[in-house]
Amino acid sequence: MAESSGRAVGGVPVSPQPVADPSPTPILHVDMDAFYASVTQRDRPDLAHLPMWVGGAERGVVLSANYRAREYGVRGGMPVARARRLCPTGVGVPGDFASYSEASHQVREILHTFSARVQMASIDEAYLELPCGPRAVPAAEVGARIRAIVFDELQLTCSVGIGPNRLIAKMAANAAKPDGLREIAADAVVEFLHPLPVEALVGVGESAAATLHRLGVMTIGELAELPAEELRRAFGPHAGVRLKALAWGRGGQTEFHGPGSRGVGCQLTVSRDLSDLDELHAVLLRVATKVGSRMRAADVRGRRLTLGLRYADFSSASTSATLAMPTDVTQELYQVARRLCAKLRGGRLGIRRVGVRVTELSDRSRTAIQPRLDEPERGWSDLDRAGDQLIRRFGRGKVERAVLTRADGGAGSEMPDRSLDWR
Repeated sequence: MAESSGRAVGGVPVSPQPVADPSPTPILHVDMDAFYASVTQRDRPDLAHLPMWVGGAERGVVLSANYRAREYGVRGGMPVARARRLCPTGVGVPGDFASYSEASHQVREILHTFSARVQMASIDEAYLELPCGPRAVPAAEVGARIRAIVFDELQLTCSVGIGPNRLIAKMAANAAKPDGLREIAADAVVEFLHPLPVEALVGVGESAAATLHRLGVMTIGELAELPAEELRRAFGPHAGVRLKALAWGRGGQTEFHGPGSRGVGCQLTVSRDLSDLDELHAVLLRVATKVGSRMRAADVRGRRLTLGLRYADFSSASTSATLAMPTDVTQELYQVARRLCAKLRGGRLGIRRVGVRVTELSDRSRTAIQPRLDEPERGWSDLDRAGDQLIRRFGRGKVERAVLTRADGGAGSEMPDRSLDWR
């Protein structure tokens, strides 16, 4: 366990203090950048290059401001009247909380691709506990993949922090904003924390920062070395002890409830109920394509597929199947989903939502696939990976299956993406 150097404060020697315990399990903190404002801008491209905030146009409180507005000093929680004075050209728009909830659900689905242990801290941030071991994917690589998938699929940016506990992971994400990644190793916690201003410490609000400034404490390092008795007098016995622990990087221990269920899933709600079998199959293919793409991005294969349908009367039904071998091939996922759909719906149509989820995941590098004797040298898996490469190079929407682009293909032309609710 690392210790401080034991420097003196005001001539009084300070005993060494332990820093954050090294953790064998990396913690990721995923924080969406200016979430409400970013979702609003995505849905309203006319706002993309303007300073804007979500909240009232003239009255009320700013819920979220984009980074252009932040350059003027506009911040969340600020009265709109003050925001207007700081940024007279800014645009205030009302919030669309249904859209924010949908985007949050989509992010959570992506995170469950990488870990069974995901806990949403709020609508726009989450913690992940990653598996450890010699075969584990490095945490920084997982963070980079998450950022890439979130941007590719949702057109939103996020910042990722990695640390030995929640406190350091969150502060690393704060340091990475906007649209960045920062990893802090257990033995680098003090080096990272102590030069920062005390108000940057998670858990120190404006009032606490003002009190610490009156005590002559300007940095987290100075807080760490302040005698405990002074902190107790200023903040009380419990808060004083907590501040001391935070200053040494101890806090935010992981409390992931339940074992969780790692899986890759996607749901699609259509703007009008599906009453045609070809349209239903096209939507199934869209969902299977999204799931397969996410699995390949995460380098996993799955063996159990669950299909869920929601009908026009809002009743729901689901069924599952276990595959003979794990797969990440879109065509195989689609064929299984199609068989399950025929079994589940029993001839019934009027479907408003289709969902596919794949579980019992295994790392692709550790999954052996037995080829069939009649299997061609090049197959659907090669096509998927070629498509993935083209999408990474040219962007999503540049490569799509013909059945989804035909004029008579139902879901591809009559229901464009803007009329679909991806979850």
